[in-house]
Amino acid sequence: MKGPTGRVLATVAGGVLLAFALGFRPVVEYSNLRCAAGTVPRPVSVAYWAVRCEPSEASSEPTTVPTRRYVGLFLTNVDVRVFDADLLADDFHGPALNIRLGR
Repeated sequence: MKGPTGRVLATVAGGVLLAFALGFRPVVEYSNLRCAAGTVPRPVSVAYWAVRCEPSEASSEPTTVPTRRYVGLFLTNVDVRVFDADLLADDFHGPALNIRLGR
């Protein structure tokens, strides 16, 4: 293909190959704690994610609370973090070198 379409396709193909070579690794983690009817979530520590279900007479329906909201983008072959964000803690980190993804 010639012209702008060929250049666009070549650029996209080059980007995909470069991402593959660098070890492009998106990470998305979402998890919740579901408490049964008759229990409510209660914090057990100063850590925002440390919660457990405890009995409560005031609760008649199941309750769900978020415990993990994390997204990140890493280049694992060269140990680079493009970004990562803990959405519950409002904690955002930008680009950094020598960050090894331990997953």
